[in-house]
Amino acid sequence: MDWLILDKDDFPEALYEVNPVATLEERGVLSCHSDQLFQRAAGNLEQVVFVSHWTTKAPLTGGRHPDRVAGRAL
Repeated sequence: MDWLILDKDDFPEALYEVNPVATLEERGVLSCHSDQLFQRAAGNLEQVVFVSHWTTKAPLTGGRHPDRVAGRAL
């Protein structure tokens, strides 16, 4: 297969390199922004494999909760 692999963790890591975070609040903001970038990148592809590690125990303010993938929070 000639499909692109998108690893969700690559998006926040790239943002953290450019914008070092000092607080959990800053990390949460960048994490949510990285989710938006991940979704935008995925939406522009016809065939893609997603790699991610999800947890339902993460706070909804962070970007790791699965309900944030669709751009919604409970």
